[in-house]
Amino acid sequence: MKHFYTLFLLLLSVLAAQAQPKKTGIDWPVFMQRQTLRWDSISTDPATGMLLGNGLLRLNIYQADGQSIRFDIGRSDLDAQQPSAGYMMLKTAGKIKDVKLQLNIYDARARGTIYTTKGSITFGAFVHAGKQVIYTSAAGLQQEKNISWQFVPAPGKTPGIRKKQGLYAIFQQPLPNKGAYAAVWKSTFGPKGSTLLISLGYDQEARQDGLLQGINALKRFNADKLAAEFTAHINCWHQFFQQRFLSLPDQRMESFYWMQVYQEKSLFNRDLAVSVSKEQPAEAEVDYLSGLKLELQGMSTSDDEERRDSIRQSLELWLSQKGKVQREAYPVLAAIYATMGEGNKSYALLNELFDQRQQPEASAASAMQEMLLQSWGGKIRIFPAIPEQWQDLSFDKLSTADAFLVSAQRTEGKTTYIKVYSSKGGPCRIESDMQVNRVSSDKTDSPALTMSQHDGKTNVLIQTVPGESLWLSGIENNPGAVAVVKPVIREQWSWGLKKHTGLPK
Repeated sequence: MKHFYTLFLLLLSVLAAQAQPKKTGIDWPVFMQRQTLRWDSISTDPATGMLLGNGLLRLNIYQADGQSIRFDIGRSDLDAQQPSAGYMMLKTAGKIKDVKLQLNIYDARARGTIYTTKGSITFGAFVHAGKQVIYTSAAGLQQEKNISWQFVPAPGKTPGIRKKQGLYAIFQQPLPNKGAYAAVWKSTFGPKGSTLLISLGYDQEARQDGLLQGINALKRFNADKLAAEFTAHINCWHQFFQQRFLSLPDQRMESFYWMQVYQEKSLFNRDLAVSVSKEQPAEAEVDYLSGLKLELQGMSTSDDEERRDSIRQSLELWLSQKGKVQREAYPVLAAIYATMGEGNKSYALLNELFDQRQQPEASAASAMQEMLLQSWGGKIRIFPAIPEQWQDLSFDKLSTADAFLVSAQRTEGKTTYIKVYSSKGGPCRIESDMQVNRVSSDKTDSPALTMSQHDGKTNVLIQTVPGESLWLSGIENNPGAVAVVKPVIREQWSWGLKKHTGLPK
């Protein structure tokens, strides 16, 4: 019954709010709510699914057929041999006719309602951030009350083994390299709905370690204290997200950035890196463009202007030939133009990529970040390639190649706040459009620095010590901290599969 499930969702929402640490200047739950992915359509394409994970264990939710939803289960260390260990099938009594789904990336939790010709099913799921356990719950209305789960193993070269061990259902699958994995699950059914706990163990030596991993993981998950388990889960995710901050006036691009931060963590347990992808079939093209970018970063300000112009002309000629540029090359091209300080061109290329009828390459998030912050040639460039439409934007604690953490705010087209944290110490060279009139430090009253002006930019060289924080102040009012930017471009945008386009947006 829906009342049971509604109370469950309410409890998790209250816990999420209570667990949120307070931070001056940014209301994280409110800000991250606008990054929520939403679906009003569902397809059989895994690329359009609802992805959950903790870097090792993962879950992908999408449609299997007209009367079932599949919950794909996998492990990152198993991918080379078995990208999917199988899936839990949620069968419906009627034909699926509509859905309303959302993935709250801040809490790393999926939930939604599936509407069928015979009723509806409401479900929720999360992959525990600190334990190798997937938790799902489901409740049905009308003729969908009898929730039915079925495990469907991925095809294997040798037969798998199904068995029961106490409260646990088990499927063990030998692998070609003599390893084996074990899917272990425990389900409960009742008049108020169903819960399902799943784990996936992996043993490279084909002993019983994979099975023990799965069983022990479920034993360590206290389903009777779900509130405590969920609080621990969301605390991990909140702390992860708050290690950096980025806010843009374009909601489509801002949400895409945060979606990629989430996916890097959920799939690979790593932070978003400033890098470009080398995806087929455009690897040669991407390699060539990446080489041009490195060449540009190695040029001096004036001596190589002729070569810089030659590269620019070649790129313009190339871009003018319709259909020649592969999708995978767009993020690198945007990053190249950002390196040359041409924010309008970078933005145009990213928009062209985003307007195509596919989800953009993940490396587009790195290109966006390079429009805001660059660190090459021994210099930190703050807001080096900002398009004219981006009058207000901010970021906090983005890292540089030399282990500095940089924060900055731009208001009405002017840089109003800069903070730099020095992790290792050493010289810190900063270039920005701020008219700097003061540099302050939390380690000394008089930081050792030199300052110069060039081409409308202020260049500051500061000798830092490990653990030192520096603030640069200009003639404009200093806000004292970064703040959330109000979206003014595509302000209602959300990613996820949408019915009016049938595409992952």
